[in-house]
Amino acid sequence: MATATRTSGDVSTRYEPVIGLEVHAQLRTATKIFCSCRNRFGDAPNTNVCPVCLGMPGVLPVVSAAQVHDLPASSQRADIGDTIGWPQLTHAVAAQDAALVHAGQPPTSVFTGYYGEAAALDVLGSADRLPPVLSGHNAYWMWGPGRASDRTVLVVDALGQLRPDFASCRLLTTYYAPYQVHNDWTNIQIGVCTGPTATWRTLWPHLRHYG
Repeated sequence: MATATRTSGDVSTRYEPVIGLEVHAQLRTATKIFCSCRNRFGDAPNTNVCPVCLGMPGVLPVVSAAQVHDLPASSQRADIGDTIGWPQLTHAVAAQDAALVHAGQPPTSVFTGYYGEAAALDVLGSADRLPPVLSGHNAYWMWGPGRASDRTVLVVDALGQLRPDFASCRLLTTYYAPYQVHNDWTNIQIGVCTGPTATWRTLWPHLRHYG
């Protein structure tokens, strides 16, 4: 029995050829870009692996912080850049707190310009026993000053805001985000203010700001 045979011309009219290219690149980083596993060529197979690079269910990739500074400036100032530097900022503030204590001028409260800074110090600074952390930014203002004293205030990113309400404000140091990342949380001034013109309770209403 004879059978019909399709020619190559018939196939090309019914199907659209799609050709994909898979490109591999050898990174020059110490770790893989989306996890902390070593990036070392020549090691035994399946040794430098973890749930992230194996693509296991329920895990999420984490970009190497050291590589974020190579991203465009817009990306460094986006959410990915804003995840970098909080422990280092906390250490910088804790170091100034310790220095003031050693100098006989222990801070009685910490005031930050933005709620993100206040939250980081509250969460990450518990081991350093920082004084009460306050901020007038967004909803953080609603917490109020509580019973915190304003005798000696360690100021983070808010010297300009507090200077009119204190007899003396001076700069102690400037914090820069690690890994040369230019995010929104770099070039932050850390200072100290003394001699308040009024109590926190009196000053609090006009310290509220949004943004």
